[in-house]
Amino acid sequence: MMERIERRTQEIMAAARQALQAARPLRMYLRLEPEVERLGYVAKPFDMPADVVPVDDPQAPADLALFTQHGLDVGPAIWKWRLGHPGGLVLLWLWDNHLGQLHNLHSALAADIVFPSHAYVCSYLRNPLSILGPHLPACCAQWRGGWREPARRSDRLMAHYVDYPWAARTSLLAQLAEASDWADVRRLPPEDKHGYFGQTPEQRLQEWLDHKVSLVLPVDRDLSTRFFDAFYAGQVPLLAGDFPDLASVVSESEQERLGIVHVPEMTLASVREGYARALARFDEDGEGGIMERSSFVAREHSFERRLSKALDTALNLVKGRHEIDFAVAPASSGFKLNG
Repeated sequence: MMERIERRTQEIMAAARQALQAARPLRMYLRLEPEVERLGYVAKPFDMPADVVPVDDPQAPADLALFTQHGLDVGPAIWKWRLGHPGGLVLLWLWDNHLGQLHNLHSALAADIVFPSHAYVCSYLRNPLSILGPHLPACCAQWRGGWREPARRSDRLMAHYVDYPWAARTSLLAQLAEASDWADVRRLPPEDKHGYFGQTPEQRLQEWLDHKVSLVLPVDRDLSTRFFDAFYAGQVPLLAGDFPDLASVVSESEQERLGIVHVPEMTLASVREGYARALARFDEDGEGGIMERSSFVAREHSFERRLSKALDTALNLVKGRHEIDFAVAPASSGFKLNG
């Protein structure tokens, strides 16, 4: 058993060295999960880290591949890429590891280094074939570059959601929909997201720019992309519920500086109280606050920054700055990156 563990460790290290020690720009095949690609959620062309050349064709020469996973099993796509790129390094970024755990784990078994978007629920991803890497949170990926501040923003709370019947937030959204005097609620059916994603990226951005405050409600306890999208648009985000990863993504001092409002309960009374505070904070901060929040997410939480962190993790592994730990546990035995 230990022999097999050591062999797998050596395979991953060899793939990382081969990919990252070439004396030329790094060729990376970046593959978005088809649903994300179809919805046009990630702005193109991609902003890539320095000295990285994007490869669009899965059959073209590449040093490594980064796959994103958003609910569907991408294991078959990874194995197909491996067949054409023996010894190539495969990175996997799981966007929804708080849901669909069987698909996530099956995808992870095909990769070399796995990055969870939600740290609070990732221990089940430990396995004897791939390394569980560091937390790689969600980000703002819909838009690139700057935008022009509108002449006026609405005071009404923005709450535009895909309305999953099974989610805990569903009843609160229904209550908010009745509060039409202070909440702007739109509920899309899960089977038809055209009401939002059928728009151009510019039209989607305008929805966010039209509001001062937006509501962040988790499906489980996840810190979703809408948190970062709100920042990009200069809004004050109002978080309602439990977010275990929040402090590790944005420090408490940064939360205070940027004006984030967090209420612990997903109730109508709690949201209304938090909304009043968030609206007051937006008005108090003025244009300076808008620009500071937008530049913060562009600087720290863009798609490019996430790609850079994933590549830096692999590079630091090659340089010996990380150790690969193998733990035996009843439910999650496997590799994890330490350091």
